[in-house]
Amino acid sequence: MDPELYVATLKSASGFSSSCSSTGDQCVVSDVVCGEMYTASVLALGSDCQSFYTDELIIDPAPCIPDSIEVQLGCGTDTVSMSWNDTVGAQSYIALVIGEDGQYYSCNTTDTACSMSGLQCGYSYSASITAITTSCSSTSVDVTEFHTAPCIPNNVAALLDCGTNTATLSWGGAAGAVSYTSTVTGPDGEQRSCNATDTTCNVTDLQCGQTYTSSVIALGDQCSSAPSGTTDLQTAPCAPQNLAMQFDCDNNIAVLSWDTATGAANYVSTVTGPQGEQYLCNTTATSCNIGGLACGQTYNATVTAFNEACSNATSALTEFQTAPCVPQNVGLKLDCGTNTATLSWDGAPGAVSYTSTVTGPDGELRSCNATGTTCDVTDLQCGQTYAATVTAFDDQCGSAPSAAIEWQSAPCIVKSVSAVVECATNVAAVSWDSAVGAESYTSTVTAPDGEQGSCNATGTTCEIQDLQCGQTYAVSVTAFNEQCSAPDSALSEFQTGEV
Repeated sequence: MDPELYVATLKSASGFSSSCSSTGDQCVVSDVVCGEMYTASVLALGSDCQSFYTDELIIDPAPCIPDSIEVQLGCGTDTVSMSWNDTVGAQSYIALVIGEDGQYYSCNTTDTACSMSGLQCGYSYSASITAITTSCSSTSVDVTEFHTAPCIPNNVAALLDCGTNTATLSWGGAAGAVSYTSTVTGPDGEQRSCNATDTTCNVTDLQCGQTYTSSVIALGDQCSSAPSGTTDLQTAPCAPQNLAMQFDCDNNIAVLSWDTATGAANYVSTVTGPQGEQYLCNTTATSCNIGGLACGQTYNATVTAFNEACSNATSALTEFQTAPCVPQNVGLKLDCGTNTATLSWDGAPGAVSYTSTVTGPDGELRSCNATGTTCDVTDLQCGQTYAATVTAFDDQCGSAPSAAIEWQSAPCIVKSVSAVVECATNVAAVSWDSAVGAESYTSTVTAPDGEQGSCNATGTTCEIQDLQCGQTYAVSVTAFNEQCSAPDSALSEFQTGEV
């Protein structure tokens, strides 16, 4: 007779027991505990009797699902480490990491930890753990996604705003980056940084004349990248200080000097004139000579420091005056009676005062000073040739002397005048000593009634005719040159003959 029912029973070493029944050749036993060894037996039942239990079958169920899984990123490497609790029934484990591009990494271990390397930077990965026995494996346990460290930023560049010494840093976007930190480091270790979520940021208030190194770090959800390669950034040179000017009065050359400016490779001195004209001098030293300047003008001077990056570091402005111009159109008015020379000239640009210098034939010097354009030179000697120049002065310099003018002072007074009368003709022959500076003479005789006669000569004698007989005459001689006449000589008397 065929069995009407079958009863299957599972028993574990821990005393767990569970059964199921079926009229067919299989049934399902529920509530089986993972990771335990079971023995299974089957009993056949009929309407009147039952069979003996079958021989026991040993069953190895699936291991338990791993739990307490932890993922630890090696932020400075391409490695991920996973760990979990030991699972009942597991003989080994498979850890699996799958990237967003489908590439996977795995490790098979009998331990409860595992590391995988070669992961790509800036990627999102998912990880799972499966417990394994010789006949079964557990359900895989998925771990929440994790992200590897962002990639290192590349193509780092720095652009300097020379006017503000602000560096604008830029770089290529790094995979996996959430934000970035840019850092510039000065030669003394000083650091300045800026943060950004895009690929550019500004670092402000950098010191002048310094070379900085700049780098960028990408920040992710869990890790940051290694620093990028560095790029050098040179800030604008410092402005030159203590600009000073010494003026070469003789050559109208401005000699500029200044202190060394930190970070400067060279300097350009600029001198600007009243009409906007400019004179430049380029040098690597800290002084410069600028020539060709016009006399009597006010100029402004600055010095600008240059380096490879910038050229806007300019010193404070200093003002200076060139030497006054040479006086022009020097003229003379001579007072013949006092032998006083009144010199005059045109005003010279840049002049504050003037000195007129008069030189005599024996090297004798006379001078007069004035703030205007005239002055008097007194007490000149009679009958001498003099030369005069005028020099203009300001607070620092004197001009070259003007072109010289020459003149002759009034001739000296004639001396030793005498007259010899020719009695038969009443002609007086007048004679005298030569007067210094005289070019001609006039001899004048005066009768008692005021009647006068005269004669002219370039020598030292002349005759006066038609004198009246029996008269006493007074005679004098006056010396002349092109500009003046001397005072009359002392009178000398003579008597004409009787009828």
